[in-house]
Amino acid sequence: MKRIYQAANNIEAHMLVHLLEQEGIQAHVEGEHLQSGAGELPLGGLAAVAVADEDVDAARAIIRDWEARTAEKPEKAETARANRSIAAPIVAFIVGAALSGGFVWSRYNGPAMAEKGDYNGDGKTDEQYIYSGSRLVRIETDRNFDGDVDCLYEYGTDGLLKSASLDDDFDGRMETTIAYGNEQPLEQRTDYDGDGSADVVATYVFGALQTYDYMNADGSRVRRITYNGSKADRAELDLDADGHVERRYRFDKYDEPVGESVEK
Repeated sequence: MKRIYQAANNIEAHMLVHLLEQEGIQAHVEGEHLQSGAGELPLGGLAAVAVADEDVDAARAIIRDWEARTAEKPEKAETARANRSIAAPIVAFIVGAALSGGFVWSRYNGPAMAEKGDYNGDGKTDEQYIYSGSRLVRIETDRNFDGDVDCLYEYGTDGLLKSASLDDDFDGRMETTIAYGNEQPLEQRTDYDGDGSADVVATYVFGALQTYDYMNADGSRVRRITYNGSKADRAELDLDADGHVERRYRFDKYDEPVGESVEK
């Protein structure tokens, strides 16, 4: 396998994988997960698209065509945003101080509008940016081009990212939610079996993975992996969920468990 494209994020990487597969080229995302004793854990900024060596030239040609078709859309969106930002002060000046309060309100709470993108050219919306006035409210993305939103980002009135919802198995249910503070992840909860309770809970400090917990349906913790610099450092297991840790071990530089201790 050979990497042919460094994606801006996991969303873009998955879009391109599905685009290539529609053209008969098998592809997958590399660098999306950290392989460790904790299982597959998401990492940001490392996602790349890889294909078999014999498909490199064809895959690159498809991606170049996709880039050419989508290049004009961000420019048009940026022009529209620039026009709105230029027009706003002019209108405020004309209307005067007496109406400035109402103008500010309408700027951030005005009629809803959306900017839409069709990345694979099938005539269907693959991603849309939804605004209230000029304030970004939500981003909806269909990563696998099946017509259903499987990635949702929501923004607060301060313009900052507040939460994300992900359907990573593309079954129509958002099993993962991520809470953000200052646009950094704080907590990620995933409900794999759909019973309404989280099966795994990850916490972050300053955007860096801190703990990864495996949970029972009653909310008790079975296993905790603690991280240091996004690397697995140590694990604690409470397999009978009685609140008492029975096993502890650390991880070596290859993320293999070492130095296990068993407590009675």
